[in-house]
Amino acid sequence: MAKLDALVKDLESFGLDHNKIERVLTALKKIYAAQAIGYFGGIPIDIEEYGAEVGILVKLGLASRGGVVEGRSAFTCTVEGDEMASALLKEHVAKNEKKVLELLNRFPRRLVAFWMNFCLEPVNYGKFKGKVVSWAVRPYFPEPSYGIVGLGLSELIKDKAISDKILEVWNGLVSLGLAVEAYDNVSTRGGELRDLCAVMAPEAVEFLRKIPAPSDLKNEIKSYAIFSVLKRYRTSERMRRDEFLGIIAQHGQQEADVKALVDKMSMAGLTSRYTYSRVAPFLILDANKFDRFLDETFVEPLRASILGLELAPVPPSPILEAKAEKEEKKRIETIETVPEVVSDLSILLGFGVESSQPNYWSPLKEKNPHALVVGTTGSGKTETLKALVHELKFRKIPSLILDFHDEYSDVAEGMNVRGGVTINPLELLERSPKDTTYEVSSILRAIYSLGDQQEAELRKAIKKSYEDAGIGLEDKDKQSWSSPPPAFQEIKTALEKAKEEADSRTSQVIATLLNRLEPIFDIGVFSGETRIDFESVVQKSVALQMKDLPTEELKTATSDFFLRKLWNYVYKIGRLKDLRLYCVIDEGHRLAYKESPLDHLLREARKYGVGVILSSQKPSDFTENVMANVGTMIALQCPLESDARFMAKQLNCEPHEVQFIEKRGEAIVKFSTSKDSSKIRIKPYLERVGATSR
Repeated sequence: MAKLDALVKDLESFGLDHNKIERVLTALKKIYAAQAIGYFGGIPIDIEEYGAEVGILVKLGLASRGGVVEGRSAFTCTVEGDEMASALLKEHVAKNEKKVLELLNRFPRRLVAFWMNFCLEPVNYGKFKGKVVSWAVRPYFPEPSYGIVGLGLSELIKDKAISDKILEVWNGLVSLGLAVEAYDNVSTRGGELRDLCAVMAPEAVEFLRKIPAPSDLKNEIKSYAIFSVLKRYRTSERMRRDEFLGIIAQHGQQEADVKALVDKMSMAGLTSRYTYSRVAPFLILDANKFDRFLDETFVEPLRASILGLELAPVPPSPILEAKAEKEEKKRIETIETVPEVVSDLSILLGFGVESSQPNYWSPLKEKNPHALVVGTTGSGKTETLKALVHELKFRKIPSLILDFHDEYSDVAEGMNVRGGVTINPLELLERSPKDTTYEVSSILRAIYSLGDQQEAELRKAIKKSYEDAGIGLEDKDKQSWSSPPPAFQEIKTALEKAKEEADSRTSQVIATLLNRLEPIFDIGVFSGETRIDFESVVQKSVALQMKDLPTEELKTATSDFFLRKLWNYVYKIGRLKDLRLYCVIDEGHRLAYKESPLDHLLREARKYGVGVILSSQKPSDFTENVMANVGTMIALQCPLESDARFMAKQLNCEPHEVQFIEKRGEAIVKFSTSKDSSKIRIKPYLERVGATSR
């Protein structure tokens, strides 16, 4: 823009360098944005730091002094200053578009939608009319717009958790230069400073309004409007019906809907029945219970939705029981007539979200019996796994669960790895010492991110441990392979000895290696010979509990070596056509690395009567080989776009169908026997307990 170039030249004539010119332009943008508040301009919080720069703007005719409030001057832009600042802000907004999107993506989708739909509305009264202003920077929170006041959403705006999050959004915009913090002022005798506000320039508002809201709250807000209607009635003194009808119409509601809700509340003794009396349509008989009912029915669900939280289950309200008694009875009768078992091994997963038709998992009819369950935290993943383990257990198929957080003790017997379970990775398991050396070193390299030199030193130490135990590495030494293997701790001894004898460079490599592997040597899991009763494990459901292990790498290493021992045991038992065991691997992405036993298990386990159920928050971490060997896929909500795209490709659906699943326990399911996927509500574990005894 020619005028901007001319302005820069004018500033250079003042002898300003590049940095000082930028400060002048920043001061101009701050004044431009802050002038949206106050009768004679707002006062940017840090404007005193720009005293010299503001003086230059005044000399150039781009800004003028407004009133003085408690010794502070308020400034506004001249017409020419407005034009310059607007051009600067448009350029600034364009440069920061990606950063703004990244900022908004850090918050729950519905909170961003709430903020964009309502907090970006301009104020429509008084000195702030037409401006987008936030008071979230300080606890003081006047009503910014009719869009909020009219819907009663100020209750949610004032909620601390929501206002704190909105404050974070505003602070982020301030840090990006799209908003400015400024003091409001009032025109009283002498004037006085008011609360600190955050205000956006029109150019920033225009840009944000072009961004599609990530989630639609219209339906929830519409139902919430009934809360506003009843809350207004609650705070009045015997409101007349004509006045009440005006409020109902103002909120876009129908009197019949309000009457129906009030009549239901009357059945629980909260109100009288709704009448068409001109004096008062109904009486509130128990104000405390009335308020609690409104909060539990309207405020808390919407608040939780905005914050991306899950409401804890509450005991059924007598009001809700009265509301849905017949419908619920009919629903239960319908579900109870659906058989839990349709064939030798068909398990009810749940019911179609739209069709309500039962959906069954028949692992023996799929190309393989393995299943994948993916979803973000809180989507219902653990409950789904528990439901499957419970149903398999009822059908006499036990499960071995790799339990990283001790979450499965209610469906399986716990086996705490700190309670006497030991594994010796150096046991040969029908392999040569040399093969075992490369296998163990490769596993530890993948888990602990070792370098080439570190892995080489580790291999030398493992080989030395075998040799010290009298076990030769070559085929000519096969007779020695039946000797007791060295203890895993011998690797540490060999490394420490090598460190003492090595040159300084190699000694440093070994020292770093010992430091990285210290937990695996110090914790007792790998301290002795393998002591696990696998015969018992494959006959009952067992959860290998690893919560008490101190590091994530140690948990992964324990899982890896345990699976290899289990596979060796199953291999010795021999092949089996029917399923004898399911291996449930929670957080399966932990094993999504090269040389992991996962790929081999998925390819070969079926031949030996073993099925695998994988669970993960990070489906895109799995290899194509893993996905190709899974017969059933269950995708709960995957909010990350990359994960949603990855799963959509596997499920033959659109990414948004996976990314924007709204309800806990709802999932997109696809079987290998079907080209299409379907959306179902998984029947939760707690609903199944007791049902399988029929």
